[in-house]
Amino acid sequence: SSEESVSSQTETSNLQGVQAVFLPQDALADMDALGTFLDGLDQEQCNTVAIQLKNESGYLSYASEVPLAASCGAITSGAVSLEQLAEVVSAIDDAGFAPAAYLYTLQDDVASHASYGTSYLYNDQSGVTWLDQAADNGGRSWLNPYMDAAVDYLAGLTGEIAEAGFSLIFADGMQYPITRYPAEMGFGPNQASMTQTEALQNVLDTMQTEAAKAGAEVIPVFAGECYLGENESYYSGSPDAIETELAAPVLEAGRETEILNAVLLDKENLIPVISSAEQIPVLEAAGITQYLIK
Repeated sequence: SSEESVSSQTETSNLQGVQAVFLPQDALADMDALGTFLDGLDQEQCNTVAIQLKNESGYLSYASEVPLAASCGAITSGAVSLEQLAEVVSAIDDAGFAPAAYLYTLQDDVASHASYGTSYLYNDQSGVTWLDQAADNGGRSWLNPYMDAAVDYLAGLTGEIAEAGFSLIFADGMQYPITRYPAEMGFGPNQASMTQTEALQNVLDTMQTEAAKAGAEVIPVFAGECYLGENESYYSGSPDAIETELAAPVLEAGRETEILNAVLLDKENLIPVISSAEQIPVLEAAGITQYLIK
């Protein structure tokens, strides 16, 4: 079968190999569009279909049963049910592809609020949500990894998505906020309990534990430039400090080799996120057969 041919091509890797493309968002709720998309895929180039289930604002494209998802308004009006999501997973499986989920994690200004106990606190004032810039300038709140309720929310979503049949869960936005106002960003009462790196590690480990219960794996997506010492505040240093078996560094076109040379994780454990199939030859030249085209 095509699955066997893909795995035999990548036997040098410890994985079966992941060559992933994104499902168009409108095909999630339209089985005909899903079928047309799957029929058009080249099984020589791709063996995995990724679906964005939580976007960069924190909105969910499926009807989560995690209580905070409904109470904070994260479920979009066109969201598919968990049953429909399982049907999509089955259709992808039946077409000979592996289903993968893609979530933004701490980057979430819907479920993050002081009243939910999930956000950063303005100047560490109880009940006052910190925003990454002024509210009238589009300021957003973020989930705070030091807040148990924030970690529990992400863990709940992860377990639910794994149970729906996704064996791979890409976790983007697992970082500290991009802001010009870090001084007012209060981490809350648990700040002394962990370093900033340990707090991110705890989010990843907690999500991994939930995913593993259903046989799934969480793959953190890291900003590629941060391996080069740029934007160090995102991860409080290099992403390499966060322990993970697999990682998905985002590779900006033209900087792929520079970034890959800086990553400490073994090449067979990388599933780089690229923006175009034109970047694949650069990966192959570096000995990397896996990728996610976003």
